[in-house]
Amino acid sequence: ANIKDSRFKKNDILLLCINALPQNRREVVKVVVDIPRDKNCWDFVFADENGNELTVQHISRKEHTSAVYEMDSRSWPFYHDRHEIYLETSEIPAGGYATLKLIPGKRFKREAEWWPIVKTSRGDELSQAPGIMENEFLSVEIDNGTGTIDINCKESGRKYKNLHYFTDEGDMGDYWVNYPHYHNQIFDSRSANHKIWMVENGPLAATIAVETAMELPAFGYRPNKGTE
Repeated sequence: ANIKDSRFKKNDILLLCINALPQNRREVVKVVVDIPRDKNCWDFVFADENGNELTVQHISRKEHTSAVYEMDSRSWPFYHDRHEIYLETSEIPAGGYATLKLIPGKRFKREAEWWPIVKTSRGDELSQAPGIMENEFLSVEIDNGTGTIDINCKESGRKYKNLHYFTDEGDMGDYWVNYPHYHNQIFDSRSANHKIWMVENGPLAATIAVETAMELPAFGYRPNKGTE
């Protein structure tokens, strides 16, 4: 009730960002925004209280229907487009909040069959080459052969190589005791099969997935107790 909203109009779409921590924060957050379907909104940005546009990275858009509860009547459907985005917030004061306003961009013809609006790029994605992500703080490179990660910290100059691999070995002990079986074998994920793909890529966030398939023994042998 104490939020100042006199500068907004009735049909404005607002996003309230609350900072519960005792220090100022400015972060990249994942947000889901529901926009009435009849607005045919293809993309948008958010503006802070001073009218400054904030960086938005669009992830997905799909048609959605939600049930809206009505206290003295039956529920009714809300037809909307559900947009999933990354948003870089303005600086939110400690223990305070920021109210952001959605600014619609392109609109589209929902039933268009020819020459629809397409996704565009400004060329500022964090990944500019296969298996590499980079911003002003870090550069990250995936090794296609081993599935490992090399990280270079630009601020400190430190390099961390050969990260993110796994080993697996036999253990026939209990909750408290490690009991490697005889002829124990240790398997290393760096020699396994890997599938690597780009999940998302934009100016605020990039994700590269590494899926590793390791073939491991089904069981080990423990003397006097048979196979376990």
